[in-house]
Amino acid sequence: MAKLDKSKSIGMVDQSIPAQVIAVVGRTGLHGEVTQVKVRILEGRDKNRILTRNVKGPIRLDDIIILREVEREARKLRGRRH
Repeated sequence: MAKLDKSKSIGMVDQSIPAQVIAVVGRTGLHGEVTQVKVRILEGRDKNRILTRNVKGPIRLDDIIILREVEREARKLRGRRH
């Protein structure tokens, strides 16, 4: 049986950052299953920074979502090619 190494999980600091949805940009994904939103970071060193993120599942204006990291930003939606 494998031995679990608990030392890695003890020192981890919670990196979750709350963000408020300020605008719903549009739907994306192959079948429209992902919603692109603009969010305002509520805490941390990036407080009040506005990011564009992709969210899967139901989302509305003024919802609070928890981000694991704030370094990445979603690509902007483009018009559909015909």
